[in-house]
Amino acid sequence: MKRFKRRTVFRWSAGVLAGFPGLWLSRKAVADGMRGPGKSTVAVARRDGLFSTDGVVDRKTLAGLLDQSVASATGQKDADVAWQKLFSSKDTVGLKVNTLGGAHLSPHPELMDCIAERLKGCGVPPQRIIVWDRFERELRRARLVAPDIQSGITVAATDSQGIGYERDPEISGSIGSCFSRLLSHYCTAMINVGVLKDHDLSGTSIGMKNLFGVIHNPNKYHFHVNKDPYLADVCLHPHIAHKQRLIICDGLRAQCDGGPAYHEAAAWDYNGILVSTDIVALDRIGTDILDKRRQETGLPPLKETNREPLYLAVAEEKNVGWSDRTKINVIEIE
Repeated sequence: MKRFKRRTVFRWSAGVLAGFPGLWLSRKAVADGMRGPGKSTVAVARRDGLFSTDGVVDRKTLAGLLDQSVASATGQKDADVAWQKLFSSKDTVGLKVNTLGGAHLSPHPELMDCIAERLKGCGVPPQRIIVWDRFERELRRARLVAPDIQSGITVAATDSQGIGYERDPEISGSIGSCFSRLLSHYCTAMINVGVLKDHDLSGTSIGMKNLFGVIHNPNKYHFHVNKDPYLADVCLHPHIAHKQRLIICDGLRAQCDGGPAYHEAAAWDYNGILVSTDIVALDRIGTDILDKRRQETGLPPLKETNREPLYLAVAEEKNVGWSDRTKINVIEIE
């Protein structure tokens, strides 16, 4: 992979966002729940041929899929209205990505550009749109750096100089963790941009599992992570519950087994994205897609591997979102 000079990769310095501190939240506050009344909507937008023969994503088509899915997921007829109801020029928006899978299984730079253009259309300055994850090295491997990201937005990592984690741990249900200062201090809003993929412990790693990347000690909560309340409790912390406004799952390239790292034999071009404001509902539909692919390729369902993501039902019990399929309205966009 092409090696970039550090100064051209990360558009960040400790003073870039100094004038835009995040909203202060009480360390003792814990959200009572995130789920809205009635059913939740998950938009599933697909288009065969999104990739050219040389592997380049058709940005124009992808932008159209993104607009249609965001409008559908929020119940709006017009994409402009949908985005403007979610974000404003006063926001500093963090795009929390999952880059563990490297260039082959991470959110695509083209998707980041499409999201960034829509946020800029809401009046958010590019320097206050932050693509971020835990480590600079993983952002490099995933190509979520300049020049692959072309929209002039900020790219940073929790381990970037001047950022780091909060010094003191905060409690939310069963978890006690220090949160990335990118989320706790700088961002007033967050878009969760995960990947449609399998996980060897939690069963799936889509939206909820991506949030383990905002705390300093996720390794502490991986034992029985597929059925314990850890992921739900992270979602209920105010930094998440009050700031996460949209969940977008990159399913252009998906993986049904061997995760969370890239496993070529189990990967395929799904050619789609999933969008919702309900993280549990989105993860439920994403899990169904992965289990269907497992069946098609002769793999046992996640339940038979003792990796069924039971944390989705736990999250529903805690009012994070809907896991019950009868409470989820799926809108398919071709």
